[in-house]
Amino acid sequence: MDFSKKGSDNDVAFDTKLAAIKKSSNELRLAYYIYTDDFSSSVFNQALIEAAQKRNVKIKILVDYLKNYRNFDLFAMLVKKGKGRIDVRFYNRPTSLVLKDVYFMTMGCPEHLSKSNTACSDYKWFQIDPLFETAGKAALNLSNFWSTLFISGVYGKFGDMVKSALFYGARIKPENFKGTRQEASPKELQQLRELIKVIWQSQVKGDMDSKVKLAIAMQLYSDKVAPIYQMISTLLPIERDGELKYFEAMFFGYSQFNLDYCRAI
Repeated sequence: MDFSKKGSDNDVAFDTKLAAIKKSSNELRLAYYIYTDDFSSSVFNQALIEAAQKRNVKIKILVDYLKNYRNFDLFAMLVKKGKGRIDVRFYNRPTSLVLKDVYFMTMGCPEHLSKSNTACSDYKWFQIDPLFETAGKAALNLSNFWSTLFISGVYGKFGDMVKSALFYGARIKPENFKGTRQEASPKELQQLRELIKVIWQSQVKGDMDSKVKLAIAMQLYSDKVAPIYQMISTLLPIERDGELKYFEAMFFGYSQFNLDYCRAI
């Protein structure tokens, strides 16, 4: 039975979908970008459960991972009450490259490596690369406590979870960041912003002009630039070409959450 229709009226669309569910007798396939959890959805979900329980209808639901992360409990409930006849799958899950970046950002370094520009970054990749190479296709399922907490914070848009994963997972000492704003002049703060932008454009975006600017700054002002670069390269996977671009698309593209994240940090 084909209930495919195109329309802009939400009420009509909802009634059409509900009618399709109630008339189904064999199989339903549903795909959603946003699967909300509200009153109308509860009516919709109940119809799905009844179709699975009372008429043995097989139901397959495909939803976007990012947009529906907060509704995992809802989907778990549907699967449980469907008694094997409701199957929920997710598309747009974090790739292995995103997971590697997350592992990097939530991993700490031994204290004796903290004074070297690249030693901490090298140490992290030495731990991460073999782990993902050994896992192969199963790398998409790799996780540890801090990486899981971080991913949950990003996808669920919980700034405190992201902050906890970074500070405790990467063993960042908050006291190292205190007092910087009060001690720096407005001009110095602006210069710091410009430097961070150059580092970002150079290492993450691969911009050649920024690479030249960064190289010159490292030569002329190494005593000031090197410690900042070291701190950033310890926290973010900027030492490798291509790294963080994948994570950037997932995380930094969401401006409102990015604002909440910065406030949390």
